[in-house]
Amino acid sequence: MKLNSYGHYTEDGLYRITAVERTPTLGKTSSIKELMETGAFPGDLRIAGESGVVLTDRTVRFGDIYKLGTLGDRRVEFALTSEIRDGKRVKVLYSGTFKDVVTPKSARLIGHVHPNTHKNQRWPSPGDMKVLSAKYFRQLEVNPNIKPQPSRIFWGEGDFDNTIFFPGYGKEYSKELLEAMKPKLRH
Repeated sequence: MKLNSYGHYTEDGLYRITAVERTPTLGKTSSIKELMETGAFPGDLRIAGESGVVLTDRTVRFGDIYKLGTLGDRRVEFALTSEIRDGKRVKVLYSGTFKDVVTPKSARLIGHVHPNTHKNQRWPSPGDMKVLSAKYFRQLEVNPNIKPQPSRIFWGEGDFDNTIFFPGYGKEYSKELLEAMKPKLRH
């Protein structure tokens, strides 16, 4: 069985995607600088045990989150959230696979990395829109006056290399639109 950081080949030759496991030596908190130096993975909710890492940085550059996802030759989605942990609002970073990352439903998704270079890298995927819109619709059931909160796609190392997108009705992709986009969505 051949292993790599994104998945594994089964005995029958099929490739299965798995989340990158949390780096065992990573503590509950870390700075972006420490994560860059060590190449550590905070993990996501698919892995049992501790997941995510609370960032100690007061400010976080979105381009640095992108750099973490593309450090060396890796291509891993990282997600930056805002959460309440131990009664305090904190920024938490998660790592997933080359095509997704799982975060808590209660967290506000500030943004996530699209680490793979292709024509649609800068735009939210159908899954991105589904997750963000579903969260917004759940919030609307509790508070019909709530404003939609945007999220971002981090697609480059620069301060402005990100795309802001909003949830809402009619923003999910229709089957017809997905069919029309298929040639463009292939990597």
